[in-house]
Amino acid sequence: MNRSAAPATRTYEERKKGRIVEYPDQTRARAAKQQQNTALGRICSFLVTGMILFMLCATLYTRSEIAQLNDQISESKRRYEALRNDEVRMNMELESRISYTNIEQAAKEMGMKKKDYRQVIYLQLQENDRVIVHQTPETYVAMTK
Repeated sequence: MNRSAAPATRTYEERKKGRIVEYPDQTRARAAKQQQNTALGRICSFLVTGMILFMLCATLYTRSEIAQLNDQISESKRRYEALRNDEVRMNMELESRISYTNIEQAAKEMGMKKKDYRQVIYLQLQENDRVIVHQTPETYVAMTK
């Protein structure tokens, strides 16, 4: 006789002799409970698997977003450095254009000359005195008090 089939075919008296007392209603209840536990186990394993997959997908998505933001940050830093280098270059170019020697050279090219000490006239004024000066192109007057 097959051992797996033996418990199902035992009669009530055989079970009573072996000190195993099972009533048909208890057997059905136990079988229903085992089916319920099996179904709950499957549902729990399905939920755990789903949570693991969700966490894996969330982690991958988060890492891809972080990588994308890091790329944007590095691109912004590169542009910042390029603009900063341009600023330094332009400031040096501006300084070279407005240097004293360049201004002096541009003035000579326009026909300007340095003023001579004889071209400067100093006047000292009292509080009530007034001076009206008519300038000619060769005469420059500086007034001091």
